[in-house]
Amino acid sequence: MKAPFCYRVVNVEPLSLFVQENWLNILALVWFLMCFKGYNLYSKKKAKTCHCLASVMHSYRLDWMTQVLHRDVRIADATVISNLERGYLSLPLLQS
Repeated sequence: MKAPFCYRVVNVEPLSLFVQENWLNILALVWFLMCFKGYNLYSKKKAKTCHCLASVMHSYRLDWMTQVLHRDVRIADATVISNLERGYLSLPLLQS
């Protein structure tokens, strides 16, 4: 009959050796993660009070489009519109 619970001996020496050899790398990783989390918290807090690039460009686009409605469409306007249609996916990446 098999025992219901068996203890398995785990050798912790390789882990201890790894930590001793790479303590500076582990410290650098912990520091990087702390800085990353800190910047993440800062940027989320700052985003509530400041406008991001996407929102500023959106307001400029709205102003420009209302001006286009009141005058003839120019070749430059048509080029800008086609570029906006093709490149709209890259802008949300800048806002996060």
